[in-house]
Amino acid sequence: CGGTLQPAAATMSAQVGSFVCDTSRLPYPVALTAQRLIDAQDLSSDVFRTVNCLKDCFEATIKFLGAVLLADYFRSSAATPERNALLLERLVRPSLGDWRAVVVGDVSRWLIDAKVEGTVGRAVAALFFHPLSPRSAKPKPTQLMERCEQFVTYRNEAIGHGAMRTDAAYERDLQNWQPMLIELLNGVER
Repeated sequence: CGGTLQPAAATMSAQVGSFVCDTSRLPYPVALTAQRLIDAQDLSSDVFRTVNCLKDCFEATIKFLGAVLLADYFRSSAATPERNALLLERLVRPSLGDWRAVVVGDVSRWLIDAKVEGTVGRAVAALFFHPLSPRSAKPKPTQLMERCEQFVTYRNEAIGHGAMRTDAAYERDLQNWQPMLIELLNGVER
């Protein structure tokens, strides 16, 4: 659209036990789901609902970051007919796992491989893959990328079929996954 995204200093304050975030500094779909998560924690006694709000915020954030990555990818030297075909094949009916693995995962790796520098997509890719070094021929996933993969598995197993665990287990899950979501939101904000 001709607009540019400008990096900004992170101002988000967050605690593992109580999710707090300045949603005014986030893009709309991410801010909307982050606000729903904050409201669920503040107003709801239903921990399963809160975990679902965390899942929705994660999904909106991954899809937003994936869209940023795709925009830079298609303008970069990383875009090849073979990779484009892979993307189209996998994104016919994209699941959250496909967004994480193909859009965020593969496109981030391709942008790092192609040494695309100075773009928003490159900044997003750096959230998920370490830059190439003389000792590594391939970009290595960051801990955040590994945690995102684990979250997709958790989502499918623990909340994909409705509440099947105790509230205490979901409360522990919420505490476990909040730091990963906060890291993602801080990346979006930057």
